[in-house]
Amino acid sequence: MKLQIKGLTLLSLALTAAPALFLMGCVPTVVEVGNSGTTVESTNAVCDPFGLAAAYGGRTNGLAAKLFYSPTGSPHLQTAASYPLQATPVDADLYFNQVNVPTRPYDSPFVSTTGRTIVNDQGEGFYEWFGIQMSSQIQLSDTDAPGLYQFAVLADDGAVLEVKQDPSNGQFETIVDNDGTHSTRMGCARSAVRMDYTTRMPMKLAYYQGPRYHIAIMLLWRQVPDTGNAQDLAASLQDSACGQSGNGMFFDSAQKPPRPTQTYLDMINRGWKVMRPGNFILPNGAENPCVGTGLPGGAAAA
Repeated sequence: MKLQIKGLTLLSLALTAAPALFLMGCVPTVVEVGNSGTTVESTNAVCDPFGLAAAYGGRTNGLAAKLFYSPTGSPHLQTAASYPLQATPVDADLYFNQVNVPTRPYDSPFVSTTGRTIVNDQGEGFYEWFGIQMSSQIQLSDTDAPGLYQFAVLADDGAVLEVKQDPSNGQFETIVDNDGTHSTRMGCARSAVRMDYTTRMPMKLAYYQGPRYHIAIMLLWRQVPDTGNAQDLAASLQDSACGQSGNGMFFDSAQKPPRPTQTYLDMINRGWKVMRPGNFILPNGAENPCVGTGLPGGAAAA
């Protein structure tokens, strides 16, 4: 069975799968993609857009995200920061359990919870030249100690991390600027953030995927010594991996799954670690619809 919508022919779900989808409450809807005037089928949630997560938190953990792209005929935007401001939003809600995508080949589109591909104004899946903005609140988990933390982002291509260290003033500040078109690069914060068990620090992570064929986006942090001395702190924020780049620098992307290189293993030994699902809590009591539901929708690893 086919469904004709404004000149686009979309395959419907197999009849054998349809009853299960309706029981799950995942009834397909027709939505507009940005301002292009093109109508496609989608559903509300895309779970783990870059692949099934290895770890899950609770229903209130995770990051909510929006997807943006440049319509046909528009110039390619080449910074992560420009996509939320200048690109066309896609009517789909993306959810991440954590930000942990090591360098790997990328040829998988975004898939909704009903197994349908999210497409652009040409009816094509998103493989390159798109942007994502993730939002959440950062907190310590039970296994993290209070103190000073340095953040870093491994990304191919650009990424910008903003936080509100003082939520009362309403101002986000950029603490990691790893933007632009580049191979996997380690961008590090030049300052530290104080965290305790009461901290709920609003954050935004903008990311963009430029030309194919590799993708990487990992949000890391490490605790740094808190001696009260500015010179000691400045020295502790220096790390040999900061600013280093190369698609073979941190992971061997020819392996499935990607295999950490000695450079990455040495980083782990120096205290760096990927932030876990328990470090992210959705604001305003929101819930992550992808946690604990068994919903499909994560794009398969390439």
